[in-house]
Amino acid sequence: MVEDQPDASSETIGSIFDALSRTERRYLLYYLHDRGTATVEELATVLAGWLQVHENEVEIVTPDDRQRVQVSLHHVDLPKLEDEGFVRYDSDSGEVTLDSMPETFDSILSAALSFERRTAERGDPTERRTSDETDGPDREGQ
Repeated sequence: MVEDQPDASSETIGSIFDALSRTERRYLLYYLHDRGTATVEELATVLAGWLQVHENEVEIVTPDDRQRVQVSLHHVDLPKLEDEGFVRYDSDSGEVTLDSMPETFDSILSAALSFERRTAERGDPTERRTSDETDGPDREGQ
């Protein structure tokens, strides 16, 4: 028998996929998964670099690029991830901490990172390689 109402686990999976739907949020979560905590400024710097490489690997990240990412983090991505319970964000101190992750989230995040790395290694034209960033989405051994 098929039920019309989603159970708690399908709602959780929907939240996870929603959180991972934006490149910025995936990269943020990859970084926090590796580091545990970071400041918004640190995240903006790292993400601006990764996003620039993803979009156009010959361009240099400008202060405007970094500021654009930081504003998006503060107003869009971090509130969304905090509302879903994936991160804790202290807007006063600027500190972002990865919250305890359900096993399902950790598995899906790891699979997404593996997929992005494989895609980058194959040179898929829809995905840009981020090998210039040692902690980026294509770093081996995570």
